[in-house]
Amino acid sequence: MIFTRILRCCLVVGLAGLALMPDTASGQKRGGTLVMLVQPEPPTLASYISTSGPIGQVTTKVYEGLLEYDFNLKPIPGLAQSWTVSGEGKTIGFKLHKGIKFSDGKPFTSADVKFSVLEVLKKFHPRGAITFRDVVDIETPDEHTAVFKLANPAPYLMMALSGYESPMLPKHLFEGTDIKNNKQANSPVGTGPYKFVEWQRGQFMRFDRNPDYWKKGRPYLDRIVARFVADSATRTAAIEKGEAHVGGFGAIPYSDVKALARLPQIEATTRGYEMQSPIVQLDFNTKRPPFDNQKVRQAVSYAISRKFVIDNVWFGFGKPATGPINSNFAVAGLYTPSVKSYNVPNGVEVANKLLDEAGLRRGPNGIRAEIVHDITPYGEE
Repeated sequence: MIFTRILRCCLVVGLAGLALMPDTASGQKRGGTLVMLVQPEPPTLASYISTSGPIGQVTTKVYEGLLEYDFNLKPIPGLAQSWTVSGEGKTIGFKLHKGIKFSDGKPFTSADVKFSVLEVLKKFHPRGAITFRDVVDIETPDEHTAVFKLANPAPYLMMALSGYESPMLPKHLFEGTDIKNNKQANSPVGTGPYKFVEWQRGQFMRFDRNPDYWKKGRPYLDRIVARFVADSATRTAAIEKGEAHVGGFGAIPYSDVKALARLPQIEATTRGYEMQSPIVQLDFNTKRPPFDNQKVRQAVSYAISRKFVIDNVWFGFGKPATGPINSNFAVAGLYTPSVKSYNVPNGVEVANKLLDEAGLRRGPNGIRAEIVHDITPYGEE
């Protein structure tokens, strides 16, 4: 059984707080502090060796990638100003922006790209071994050119080069060190718009504006503070009172988002999660009973009311899925709705018939079978 939700959480922005609090910024005016709620607290800032969701929320203020992506998931320039694909997809050349520096003042060059990909991401990133498995070498003919040489065409690679997924690291701070225990893990140095300043465990992280950021005039805010508040009711109150301005990725309970969105000073949006486009699904162990029987698997899919789950668990923030790929990927040609639908009005009736046919008769207590359901925990979800 598979169903989708449009986002992992609702993004909530306290507009009144931005406009009225003297230490905040509104629109594109320079200055101010943005307070964002991050839940749960990140276990580390080493986004190059851990993909825990909260890590990317904060490290992308410091680290950047070769590319970024628009709302339609199309690649746009990041640290690379342009790129070309040639040699039947086995050569990808990136031209880097000139004048980019790490926050410690050292220049960012193609040598950093080669080191980041081949020596860190490919070896230590949880998804890097797959993402970069066909990258056999990266040629660096000059400081602003990085040429990826691939054993086989890998078009998927072009969708995994954001600062969130594949951060570019300073070679001069990582080379020759134990990557997993490098001291920069929790004191990151990157090319991004903000510098890491401090981390008070259990309370907050602070990022200050990078005055030497390569995008002239950016960023607009002077500071970003990521707050860690364990109690969900306190997080909701902080947004409502304007003490915090942004809450994403489940930081604000879905039940509270609906109420907050009715307030004139607060906006709720589902935009910004296109790159993740998560699917919520049940995975069956098809090698063990009862799910080694196709009819049992089909029965479960028929029996679950996707609308009930979306309305009562996700409070309306979602839509029924038609398969393991989110419909947001239709723009990339990876999704089709033309598949068998198990979302039918008489689903329970069909499910019971299939279970009877599979030999799973009801016992005296009405139970057909018992299973162990392991869940993947994320924060309070």
